[in-house]
Amino acid sequence: MKAHHDEGIISAGICMWLTVQATVSLFLDACQDPGIVLDADICAKLFGEDALNGPGTSHRGGYSGLDNHAQGEEEGWRYCCVCEVYQPPEAAHCPDCNVCVDEYDHHCPWMGCCVGKGNCRDFMVLNMTWLVYLIYACALVTVLGPQLMRKEAESGEE
Repeated sequence: MKAHHDEGIISAGICMWLTVQATVSLFLDACQDPGIVLDADICAKLFGEDALNGPGTSHRGGYSGLDNHAQGEEEGWRYCCVCEVYQPPEAAHCPDCNVCVDEYDHHCPWMGCCVGKGNCRDFMVLNMTWLVYLIYACALVTVLGPQLMRKEAESGEE
């Protein structure tokens, strides 16, 4: 009976840890800048002239747009007519958020934001956490739970 009680505490601890890990990953993922591409003039207004150290300077995971449009096209950057910025080669425009995101993966409806260069790592951690949680829950219900019940029944018969 004591072994069954200890396993319940361990299982609860594992479930709580996975829940906290997933919640923190979700919060970090949803609140981080996914890598929004900003125009150089807008970036200078928002963050000051010091934020721009040159064309295509990275700022908080995003890029400021290029001042020299011809240089941007030569380097493989595309112009987004909606945002009026040059996008890095891996960037794309998100129609849901109406912004350009560097290394755009997709717009996640569960988080309500884009997944891109700035928050992709936390998105992967979130997905791996829930996958481990699902596997653990399935193993607990299908394998461990019946074995514990069988052991408890056998010890009760003796």
